Amino acid sequence: MRVRLHKSNNKLVPKWKKHGASSSNPSRTKHRDAAKLQLLSSLSTSQTSSIDIQQPSKTIHDIDRISQYSKTTLGTRATNASMIQVNPRVIQTLLERQPAKNDQQQMVIWLDGICRAYCAFHRSDSATCLNYILKLFEICINECLLSVYKRVQTKATNVLKTIIKKILKPQVDTLRTNPLLKQLFQLVEHGLTYAYTLSWNFILHLLGDMFDLMGKDYFEFCQNCLSSLSGLRSTKDFSFLSELDLTVGKAIRVFGPKNILQVIPLNLTGTINDVQLEQSWLLPLLRDNITHTELNHFVAYFLPIAFQLQTTGSFHF
Repeated sequence: MRVRLHKSNNKLVPKWKKHGASSSNPSRTKHRDAAKLQLLSSLSTSQTSSIDIQQPSKTIHDIDRISQYSKTTLGTRATNASMIQVNPRVIQTLLERQPAKNDQQQMVIWLDGICRAYCAFHRSDSATCLNYILKLFEICINECLLSVYKRVQTKATNVLKTIIKKILKPQVDTLRTNPLLKQLFQLVEHGLTYAYTLSWNFILHLLGDMFDLMGKDYFEFCQNCLSSLSGLRSTKDFSFLSELDLTVGKAIRVFGPKNILQVIPLNLTGTINDVQLEQSWLLPLLRDNITHTELNHFVAYFLPIAFQLQTTGSFHF
């Protein structure tokens, strides 16, 4: 069967879509499948992992055609076995056409298209979609966030935030027994290394989302990362203080003040010797982000410090 694509507002639209067919109508399934297969077969096979050797206009046209199907037909709930087989092929086709990280125009278009494809893939086959998540994180972290263009860095960050929110969070219970969650966190945590200095603000936003995703059960696994954040906060002329404070604040809400203070202690004795107060930046974060904490921890940790500060103040002033 031949399925034709029609132009509408300079975009390719499948024939069944053009005529107002419902994507949830089972009678249209064979039309969707045939159209996708025709689309994939019409694209030339990529010989490399990059598309920067192709003509820019052709590359953008190919990506737009694939992402258009990701937007309109992938992931409908009325799926059958053939659709589930086609979905990974669409993702693989997009991965094979990954542009160079410093090709700003093509990379932004590619990221937009593959994000839509992943979200649609998740709607049709959430379990299989998880098998492709690590590859997307690797591309966004190891390549896009090292791009010289802020636009590429911003787009890659937004893509990962969307994946975390729409794909990973709904399956968080399944992921708790899956090593994928730790692998993804390690990838993001690697962004705290010196090579990512210019994109630390994006890494910090992603770490906050990962803390929220992983939850309190993963505190021990996140301790080294929290220590690194504390070290960065104490670094002279650190450029992203507000982003780091937001990330630590989210960690306080997720893990609780008791756990956070084990890794990032206040180092307050309440005596006259406390003159530098290097960890005082943590106090307003604790004030703003403590929720559902333990009263006995407040009594055991903060109350003695408060009494000692009061005594010291009364004696010296």
